[in-house]
Amino acid sequence: MDISVNQLKQKAIDEVFARNPNLEKCYGTIDGNLFEPSALNAAQLHARQSKLELYTIINESYAAQEAIELAPDADPLAIIDTSVPADVSAEVPAEEHKSNKTKK
Repeated sequence: MDISVNQLKQKAIDEVFARNPNLEKCYGTIDGNLFEPSALNAAQLHARQSKLELYTIINESYAAQEAIELAPDADPLAIIDTSVPADVSAEVPAEEHKSNKTKK
């Protein structure tokens, strides 16, 4: 029985990353099979033989922890960009954009 990609990701979180939180990623197919990085060849073979796409599932908890460790003194609010976009013309409807150009 095939599962959705979201279900596969949840299964990886529950079964692979819960058991080994230091794994950066794992591999999976929608038939529910999951493989640790050391079993990449087995994952590729299984996907090929089953004619399924092989998905790389990133351990987001591990990635977030790595980011924190790289910048332990960083202000967590500094990652929020509050600046005005450089190109605001994309936000202006076409008709308004034309009328603003003719006024100049």
